[in-house]
Amino acid sequence: MTRLVVFSRMLLLGRTVARIAGCCGIRAEVTGDLDELRRSVLDHCPHLVLVGPEVLDETLQIVNGLDDVQLLLWSSDDITPLLATLHEARVSHLFGLRYPDAPPRPWELVAVLHRLVSRKAPSPADYLSWGAQQFGRTPASVGDRDAIVAEVEGFCATLVGERAASTLANVAHELLMNAMYDAPVDEKGRPLFAHDRTAPIDLDPAQRPRFVCGCDGSRLLLSVEDPFGRLRREHVFGGLARALSSGTMDSSRGGAGLGLMVIYRATTMMFFDVLPGVRTRATVIVELDVPQRELRTLPRSIHFFREEP
Repeated sequence: MTRLVVFSRMLLLGRTVARIAGCCGIRAEVTGDLDELRRSVLDHCPHLVLVGPEVLDETLQIVNGLDDVQLLLWSSDDITPLLATLHEARVSHLFGLRYPDAPPRPWELVAVLHRLVSRKAPSPADYLSWGAQQFGRTPASVGDRDAIVAEVEGFCATLVGERAASTLANVAHELLMNAMYDAPVDEKGRPLFAHDRTAPIDLDPAQRPRFVCGCDGSRLLLSVEDPFGRLRREHVFGGLARALSSGTMDSSRGGAGLGLMVIYRATTMMFFDVLPGVRTRATVIVELDVPQRELRTLPRSIHFFREEP
């Protein structure tokens, strides 16, 4: 059975996480003492360890060299100062909390833990309530891209208003640009279209991404999957760290770096699921009950999954 150690000085909070983990078939242990955390990790070598930023440095020392232990982080504060550390420490999962001492969102925690245990990638619809309204498109050209962006804007306008809908249309545009221009490569791995993101293109059927937009009234989802599987975690965490520290979009390395800050600032959660050489799926979530003024400071969730081919 998968084992999880949760570090929380608020035991009620830790027990809430343990209960949710138990629903995923994971045996969870809760501790609020660093020495106990150290003993539990070193003596029993759990599969997963979930901590907050206040003990991140100490936990990194504890798990150093333990390749079978995966570190998860939660935070209710601005995650910008953490991104560079997470990039270097190879932490691939960050739960942004809605308020101090809040547990991770139960559905998000279940989705991540189930994905880590089952090693099966969810479909975009799995992030929404059953029966949610959604549509899918498979673009091949610039015209197709623009039609999808316009469709997203119209779909969102009735849900969040025209201003927010315009922002989400920009997010859809960036996701599609990454999938249509930056992802495609030839048989030797050379980029086909990234050198000129303004040029017209006509993707072959095997090159076309799959785009999905959906909403269940609580969460709005935008997702795109390309058939190349070239995204790496350093594109995500490194690109965000550079973009947020400089306050500008990072276009130096292409891929997810271009416009990543636009996507980050407009959404509350980002999920990346990569099977190298086969697929990259980028899924972003907007929680509709989060006021725009709070969205500016709300800690984001970022989850990066990589399967072995």
